[in-house]
Amino acid sequence: MGLLRVRNPDRMRQGFCDHIAELMFELLFNVATIKGGGDFSVWHLQHNIAWDETLGYGDGPGRARKAVAFKLRRLLYNEIRELEKFPHYKSARILGLCLYVMGFSTLKRSDIDRYYRPLDKVVIRWTKRNYLRLMHVNPDVAAACLIGSVSFDSANRRLVKTYTKGLEREVPKRYLELDAFEEADGPAGETG
Repeated sequence: MGLLRVRNPDRMRQGFCDHIAELMFELLFNVATIKGGGDFSVWHLQHNIAWDETLGYGDGPGRARKAVAFKLRRLLYNEIRELEKFPHYKSARILGLCLYVMGFSTLKRSDIDRYYRPLDKVVIRWTKRNYLRLMHVNPDVAAACLIGSVSFDSANRRLVKTYTKGLEREVPKRYLELDAFEEADGPAGETG
């Protein structure tokens, strides 16, 4: 049996779990590029098929399954962190997919989606701290983070996720309050 987990892997010495996680990452990126304004067929493809089948992959017995899920969560978070150094559209789409399918409230222990709870917590924290800075540095890339039914409320400086109305009287919405950004800080913590 090959290596399940290689610490500090390089391209020449990766285990098969690294390769599977990379394939899943590319699948998630590709579905993140599908445009749709809250259309159920887009949600079904992005969440029920791609997201659940890749990140849901870690929810079960087996060391390899858990190793792949860990590696996939790490690839997703590392890609999002790229927005701090070099804002670009690939990272924006990954962040957008995460926000769209996971929503804004960190998951509780009883939730069925426990397999991506670690990712949920760090993505929400990262977004709260960095979205307004990203908006200042590169508004086009920040806008690319808003996919599906996620939008930016500029008046209240927060993100809004709008859900399907269903039988409720009002359209359900969730909000993610964003941390203030001081323009004097500039990109990557520079002053001036």
